[in-house]
Amino acid sequence: MLGLSIGLGGLAVAPMAAVAERAGLPVVHYAAGVLPVAGAAIMSRVPKPPAVVKPEGVLAAIATAE
Repeated sequence: MLGLSIGLGGLAVAPMAAVAERAGLPVVHYAAGVLPVAGAAIMSRVPKPPAVVKPEGVLAAIATAE
């Protein structure tokens, strides 16, 4: 996960530098601040995975083996 984050951050540097050259550094700072909030809003819409019920103890393992 860390490698993916670092790699995606590296990919984002070039477009942000191009925007900074044309529009200025404050615009890039604002965009960099808005991106995590937008990502959190998008991820809040992703459905949660179903819960997995794990049997507990030896007796549960024997009961599920039958």
